[in-house]
Amino acid sequence: MATQPNQALPNGYRLNEYTIVRKIGGGGFSMVYLARDDNNQSVAIKEYLPGALVLALWGVLAMTRTLACEEAAHGVRVNAVCPGSTLTSFHIEKARAAGKSVELLKTERQTTSLLSRWAMPHEVAWPIIWLASDEASFMTCATLMVDGG
Repeated sequence: MATQPNQALPNGYRLNEYTIVRKIGGGGFSMVYLARDDNNQSVAIKEYLPGALVLALWGVLAMTRTLACEEAAHGVRVNAVCPGSTLTSFHIEKARAAGKSVELLKTERQTTSLLSRWAMPHEVAWPIIWLASDEASFMTCATLMVDGG
C-alpha cells in the first residue's frame, strides 16, 4: 500500500466514521476504534479539555473494552487506536483558511509529542491496518497509542 494521505484501504477493510472493520479468518471480525474528538484530536490528552469531552473520549475506550469482552466468544476482536496530531488535508485546509502556510502549521506541533512533529497519515494508518489484520490475531481489548510519545 502506498503512503498517500487519502489512499484507499486495502481490500477487505471498511472505514466507518471512526471505526475500521475487517472480516477475519474463522468468520469473525476485527474492529479498530479511533478515539478522536470533533477537532480531529486524539484521546491521548496532553492538555486541559472540558470534562464532557474527556468523558466522551474515554467512553470510546470503555466501549472498546466492553465490546471486546462481550464479543470475543463470537470471534470478534475489538481494539482502539489513539492517534496524535496527524497532518491531514483537514488541518492544512483549516490553516490556509486562517492565512497560515503549511510550513508554519508544521511548527505548531513541536511541543505536543516527544518526536516534536506531526504524524503523517500513513504513520497512523499502518498500525490501524495491522491491528485489523490477521497478524494481530491475539490482540483484543487493547488501546494502542500512536501519538509520537
